[in-house]
Amino acid sequence: MDQIGLSSMTAMPSPNDRLANERAVLAKAEHDIVEGEQRITEQTIRILVLKAEGRATEQSELLLTTLWDTLALWYAHRVEILATIQQLEAEVTNGY
Repeated sequence: MDQIGLSSMTAMPSPNDRLANERAVLAKAEHDIVEGEQRITEQTIRILVLKAEGRATEQSELLLTTLWDTLALWYAHRVEILATIQQLEAEVTNGY
């Protein structure tokens, strides 16, 4: 054991294990993206209804902007996950 009580012999997960983990992370990210897209659609409809009723939409539009910003971050995260998966697949294929 080392000074903080952890074994310095802790093994790194294998590329196959890391690949399986990243694929699970990708599935979650894609699920979140679908839900985010649904929220955007629902919020857009709410805004249209509010406008049709002559009601204020400023707060609803601010929320919609936040939803779009969040979705953009989720898309970027998905790209990073896909790049990691591609790298891990190459490691598995090449036997690293």
